[in-house]
Amino acid sequence: MRTLTIITVLFIFTSCKPNLDKKSESVQVEKEIKNVFDRSILFPFGFELSEFEKDRVNEYRDGDCSGKIEQFSKNKYKIAIDSTNCGEYGIQYKFYLIENNNLKLVHIKELKPEYQEKPRGLKYIAYETVFDYRAAPFILYTRISALDKPDFELMTSGLLKTKFDDFENKYHLLKTDYENSWKMRLY
Repeated sequence: MRTLTIITVLFIFTSCKPNLDKKSESVQVEKEIKNVFDRSILFPFGFELSEFEKDRVNEYRDGDCSGKIEQFSKNKYKIAIDSTNCGEYGIQYKFYLIENNNLKLVHIKELKPEYQEKPRGLKYIAYETVFDYRAAPFILYTRISALDKPDFELMTSGLLKTKFDDFENKYHLLKTDYENSWKMRLY
């Protein structure tokens, strides 16, 4: 009788414990769904960069920063990658999708080191912004994360989607920034 009681109690405890595998499986599915959405607006914008031909490159230096912009073309599309490293001030990547010489998507990733008193140590503030000019109303996607390591893949928050009103001025600033990256030189 005592053996039967012990077996019954063990059965109850093992069958009543929460199923953690299902929870982690659910989180994984949500993450995959989020990533499917993100890929359409994030570099390489749903394209295979290997199918494009590299047709322009410019390396530049400006103060403490050095950078390189590369452009890849295929039919009516261009994808440009502008990477800037400012040493202890941080790094920035700008990815441009251009269709018929018009900006369609601009994806910006920035990583800035920041020393914090409490808790003591170095953190990295990661910013991610996407300007979507494919169709009105124009959309702005943003997210920010504090990271222990300088790795964009560690960002876990989703992108916040908002309609932005000052799209025309920002469009001209982004286009000017893109054009200026081709004019800067190594000094």
